[in-house]
Amino acid sequence: MFGADTTDNIYRTTYLTKKNYDGIIHIKPFGCTPEITAIPIIQKICEKKEVPIIFFSYDEESGTEGINTRLEAFKDLITIRRENNEKSIFRD
Repeated sequence: MFGADTTDNIYRTTYLTKKNYDGIIHIKPFGCTPEITAIPIIQKICEKKEVPIIFFSYDEESGTEGINTRLEAFKDLITIRRENNEKSIFRD
């Protein structure tokens, strides 16, 4: 049995992958046990649908520079994937 937010996040992940979103950002409070339990399930959903996902855990000590760097890299990943998909469409 999962907590309400965990069940909702698994559902939302399934929904977003079916709607062909380019990527998913999962945010949770540091040490949230129900969300930690959901992470492997969410990863499997994204892996099966080939949708990139990034996980963030926050607490009162979380700094913005590391977060910004990871978000920029994630954006670059999505941009490259989108460009590669567009190139393969034009090749056919």
